[in-house]
Amino acid sequence: MVEDYDHDRDEASTVFSSATTPTETVFDDDPLSPGTGHSTSDDARPALPPNKPRSTTAASSSSSSIPVPGNTYILRTPHLSPQSPGYMVLTLSSGCVTLLPSSSSSSSSSSPRYSAAAAAAAAAAVDPTQHSYHWTVAESKGWLSLRNPVSGKFLGHDNVGNLVNRAGKQHGWENMAFRHVGAGGYVMMMTHFERLWVVGAKKGAPGSSLRLAKMEGASAASEARGTGKGLVWEFVKV
Repeated sequence: MVEDYDHDRDEASTVFSSATTPTETVFDDDPLSPGTGHSTSDDARPALPPNKPRSTTAASSSSSSIPVPGNTYILRTPHLSPQSPGYMVLTLSSGCVTLLPSSSSSSSSSSPRYSAAAAAAAAAAVDPTQHSYHWTVAESKGWLSLRNPVSGKFLGHDNVGNLVNRAGKQHGWENMAFRHVGAGGYVMMMTHFERLWVVGAKKGAPGSSLRLAKMEGASAASEARGTGKGLVWEFVKV
């Protein structure tokens, strides 16, 4: 289940005027192509270029791919420490779900899309012989999930909401949705009874690392406003 806030905006209405200046129109097809019934004279050419997309919104600057069932991704989020550049990668390490730093800042992170080679470089600091950082998107009954191809298990949560990688099948505690929140990527949401809570990082015991968990009461709406507790993920396809 992938949601996008871009569909929530009101559709703009078209205003027709008797003025001599033509109204701007968005064409699905080239209005000047043969057989369309449009004149090909210079005076009749529209102000907009042919094949202009229906949406006039500027393309997102996000480097995230869209999470699609069957595809495998590296999931990365900006480093949690403001003093540390780069990203952290969702990783299965010694059976524990955690975040490990990535050397992705040295890759071409300004590129709007990543090749498989660039995706591997994005996690170069993560030792593949010790850690598993690839996740395959799966789907069951309309719900998405993440399966680790090394363990063969699904990402889910335990009875206190902490993220674990234990289930051999996708059930309620493994069900997820991903909601697009702008240029930053997606928030990961997990079920809590009839609600969806976003996944974030919380402090564990003194001296321990941060723990990934679904955050109590956190909603995707607050993430879109920039006031939430969740992590924003980029899906780097491999």
